Amino acid sequence: FIFSSVLKLTAQNLVETLTSTRSQIILNGQWKFQPIANDTASINENAWGKIWVPGIWGGITGNKVPGIAVKNKTWPADVAGINKAWYQTSFVAPQNWMNKAVEITFSKISTDAIIIVNGQKAGTINWYSGSISIGNYVKYGQLNTLQVLVIATANQNEVPVLMGTAVSQVSFKKVALATKGITGDVIISARPRGV
Repeated sequence: FIFSSVLKLTAQNLVETLTSTRSQIILNGQWKFQPIANDTASINENAWGKIWVPGIWGGITGNKVPGIAVKNKTWPADVAGINKAWYQTSFVAPQNWMNKAVEITFSKISTDAIIIVNGQKAGTINWYSGSISIGNYVKYGQLNTLQVLVIATANQNEVPVLMGTAVSQVSFKKVALATKGITGDVIISARPRGV
């Protein structure tokens, strides 16, 4: 068995043909990035920086995973302590995808995300991965804007630390997420409807 694929560069993205009926665009790379320090979830067009996807903006993994590539001077000093952030990129879906099932897959999100395509909420992804249909929001053969609001939240405030079986040997520590962000591949795929 020999695997072969055909790569075609659209105006902005590399479209990989997997079979005669299936193809995909891998959106990994540098994306626009904006941490949200307050309760507002609106985007400030003057506060964009850049981040690697996959990558992290905070957590306890140290420098093992790529993360923020370009900071913005408007950001707070402790970006790692923030639990919400906007991501933005763009893509061109080929015109021949118009009558196909088109979906976006996030192989890992830490922890939850709201997906917006061309200003319209397309759906949500919950810990730790998932796919949603975006075909109804895509402009085929044109530049599309993908925005992702990532919300990094732990399920608990504290976790027990067991040093033995006696009650006096149990202490509690504050929960810290190991990663925050889009920490896996992001792929837009097209396949025949109903398959």
